[in-house]
Amino acid sequence: MSRRLVETLQACEDWSHVTRTLFGPRPWDVKTRVLDAPSNVFEDPVTARLYDALYEDQRVAFLADIVEEVRPLILALAPGSTVAEIGAGPGRLLLALACNPQVRARRYEFVGWDPSPEMFAIAEEHRAASPAPESVKFLQGTTTDRPVQVVLSRTSLLLSRNVLSWIDDASMECLRWRQHLPSGSRLYVREVRRDIPFNQFKRRLLECVRLVVRGVELAYSPQAFAAAYLRAFTPPELRGILARAGFEIRDRPPRSALASDQERGELAEMAFLGHAA
Repeated sequence: MSRRLVETLQACEDWSHVTRTLFGPRPWDVKTRVLDAPSNVFEDPVTARLYDALYEDQRVAFLADIVEEVRPLILALAPGSTVAEIGAGPGRLLLALACNPQVRARRYEFVGWDPSPEMFAIAEEHRAASPAPESVKFLQGTTTDRPVQVVLSRTSLLLSRNVLSWIDDASMECLRWRQHLPSGSRLYVREVRRDIPFNQFKRRLLECVRLVVRGVELAYSPQAFAAAYLRAFTPPELRGILARAGFEIRDRPPRSALASDQERGELAEMAFLGHAA
């Protein structure tokens, strides 16, 4: 990434300046979801690999926080239950959970899926190197595919992390979850917020466009990063979508170890716990 672009992003004072810098002159306003922002960013193999690299550097502690958030939800399930993750990406969350000694002792089944061929390939690479590969399975697909629906039909806990913002019709996606999940199954949803304070968004953005992994300087796509927030929901919007789909939910303040959040992670992301009514 050019130094000039980084300097331009550092100088941005509002969303309109960021969108003009990254996407050109478009009338985009974060007061509503921007569905014209790109949604297929992870079809690009380079972007998928760079996203995975984020979790080898700045976001190691961030992922560990999410594992600690989710682990008690899993341990509350009966041994041998199925835990599924939609949009599993490079598979790091499921593998970290499966390798936890307490979790591993209870022989849970973990299944994740992602529509991106490259994300699926990365997840399989990580699974092969994992100390607990036998309990984790990855699929390439979406909830419209029969193999994924079969997994949902036996799922006790469904995890969804930063997935719904990439889906144009998130309401229909959540209805599919409810259609295939057993009654009483649990739900954990965590998403970035479109109403994030601008300066906090900019700090998060600049963290990702300047990262060093194994001594090599890399840069995650600022367009992909910004698109996630442009396409995101506010808490009332997402709460309404989940409730209308048939989930009983409650807010769960998210933890965040990102330095850019300055201990105010709840302003950048939202989390909900629920169950299929």
